Amino acid sequence: DLAGRLNEWPLLLALVNGLLRGCLKPGDPLNCESLLDAVRVIGRLLDRSGLEEYWLVTDPAARERAHNAVITACLEPLVDEVRECLFELAVFPRFEEIPLQAVAVLWGKDEVATRAVCELLAERALVSYTAATGMIHLHPVIHDYIIEHLRAGVLVDLHTRISEGYASRCQEK
Repeated sequence: DLAGRLNEWPLLLALVNGLLRGCLKPGDPLNCESLLDAVRVIGRLLDRSGLEEYWLVTDPAARERAHNAVITACLEPLVDEVRECLFELAVFPRFEEIPLQAVAVLWGKDEVATRAVCELLAERALVSYTAATGMIHLHPVIHDYIIEHLRAGVLVDLHTRISEGYASRCQEK
């Protein structure tokens, strides 16, 4: 049972639920035809990403391995551009709400395209997005995963890009 394999851990349940919803959408790369098919496909994704069958919630190392495995599985079906957008959010501080306008500057996209990517990431439970406030939030576990998986020097490049993006906007006004 999928929930049991995740030890009913809320973050992991949310992520796999997002993966399940995405898997059932027409046009999704996983191309699941039914709920049963989606559960099987997700089980294989979790196996491939290294999710252990029986891990202890009380063991911090096992919990981190489970987080990493589930996040890895959730990233696999994303197109490269969306995955890169998610990884670029690591430039923002951990635990902070991120204004959609700042994300648009970072990604070099207009508000509509930025909102579309944020909505997709939110559907997959990789970010929280509140349309009414125009804010997104990256769960600290996902933020840590991204930081851990970024290539050396990327964070510096992202800081430079967002600074230059804001400088360019100020010069336009």
